[in-house]
Amino acid sequence: MRLAGMGLQFAGGAIGFGALGWWIDTMLGSEPWGMLIGGSLGLIGGMYLLIKDALAAQKDAINRIQQRKTTDKPTPTGQQDRKHTD
Repeated sequence: MRLAGMGLQFAGGAIGFGALGWWIDTMLGSEPWGMLIGGSLGLIGGMYLLIKDALAAQKDAINRIQQRKTTDKPTPTGQQDRKHTD
């Protein structure tokens, strides 16, 4: 779910800023500069958020792995959990 959110953030930023640029173009008659600048800003912002979230996800995964390693203690040989059928 987290990865889907990252993709939607990226696409939403590009589409949203592109639409804002298109709107500015229609108001000022400056086609295609507003849409190009808006789309570029959306792509740059989306890429920034994508990289930031990906690094945070990587850090979380590393922390979970390290936490799992510290809580999993190896059992001495021959003393594993076994059910007795006496």
